[in-house]
Amino acid sequence: VGGALYQDIKDLLPQSERHDYFSRNGGGHPRSYVPHQVRLNPDSRLAQILQTEVIPVNSLHHQAIQRVPKPYQITGYAGDNIPEALELPGHPCFCGVQWHPEELVTTQESARKLFAAFVDVCRKRGN
Repeated sequence: VGGALYQDIKDLLPQSERHDYFSRNGGGHPRSYVPHQVRLNPDSRLAQILQTEVIPVNSLHHQAIQRVPKPYQITGYAGDNIPEALELPGHPCFCGVQWHPEELVTTQESARKLFAAFVDVCRKRGN
């Protein structure tokens, strides 16, 4: 389709922020730990849903989007410019995020807003 991934951020982009805050062997930070922020494109669906352009997120990954095929658009970036969100323009619901909002529902209003928007679209579409 034309997209590509950085298979391992730390190896391929050593100057980047840490993104792999997942727990190894039961140690480390809780999955709800929010070590960095994501800047959202102000015109993006995500910014509209979350009603903000900057949100704190958890970071539990070692891979990242390198490029996306058209017509997809990257709409959110970490402080080191690693892509963290993408959307399909014109689609009523297609939003992808690199963080794990399911782990933030009890602590972050932004996670609750994201899931509420998804449920709302499902209700409107009837499926």
